[in-house]
Amino acid sequence: MIRPARAEDAEQIREISLELTVARNSGQQGFVEYQTPPIDEMRKRIQLGIFYVSEGDRVAGFVSAFTDQHLDQLNFEGDEIVKHLKTRPRPFIYVDELGVKKNHQNKGTGYWLMRRMIAENAKTPLLGAISHAPIRNEKAIAVCLSLGSKLEEEITIYDGLTFGIYRLTAYSAHTLQQDTYRAFLGQTK
Repeated sequence: MIRPARAEDAEQIREISLELTVARNSGQQGFVEYQTPPIDEMRKRIQLGIFYVSEGDRVAGFVSAFTDQHLDQLNFEGDEIVKHLKTRPRPFIYVDELGVKKNHQNKGTGYWLMRRMIAENAKTPLLGAISHAPIRNEKAIAVCLSLGSKLEEEITIYDGLTFGIYRLTAYSAHTLQQDTYRAFLGQTK
């Protein structure tokens, strides 16, 4: 089940974020050197941001996003990706993290979390940053591309980390919404 996150989900969301954070030289895919916020800041981000969780008995995955106004209100000091995105035309929604516990990966959880994010926010461009080097996060790239996202640019920050900035276009979101509705009705194209 995918639902909006609540403040009481903060600890589980934070645990997933920490579990998936990797060092740049680890050779593993994940959140490369991501600065997971303290629990109080995580709760604040959940209250102000756009968060969805996938759950069974516990939270199995989450997606977090913030409008450009949220980025101005929350503590993203030192986040070079956010600093870069704030120079872009507004409005936009920044998809900050898409994380699924390792024992729940490769089951479509991330894909369905992103579909929910898109369905609820289709009128505003969605932007996301995915690691390209030294570690290329192929799983995250595949999910984004399967949802119609396009690579807009690459930026090199944090002393040599390269990230791709992906954008979901309005047309892609509209087509995806139509496909979701057809699937709900049991129709094909």
